[in-house]
Amino acid sequence: MAADDRALAADFAEFWRVYPHRVGKLRAQQAYAKARQRASAREILAGVERYTAMKPAWQQWAHPSSWLNAGRWLDEYAPEPEPADRRVPRWAR
Repeated sequence: MAADDRALAADFAEFWRVYPHRVGKLRAQQAYAKARQRASAREILAGVERYTAMKPAWQQWAHPSSWLNAGRWLDEYAPEPEPADRRVPRWAR
């Protein structure tokens, strides 16, 4: 195994460790290798961190291969809405 292959395998192992829905590992490995041609391991892991922090509780977890193939580490999440009692009514704006 070449040094680049070992580094990619180590990076994928870290991705797999932190991704919250670990299914379809072989497809995820393939998708990860393709994703790494477009982004660094650090960028992908930062995207996983944002995804796990911002995913609504009612929403299903994305399969890792789907998440990677869609470039979801680039997702931009909307800020949490303010509680209703702290919002300014329309008439007061």
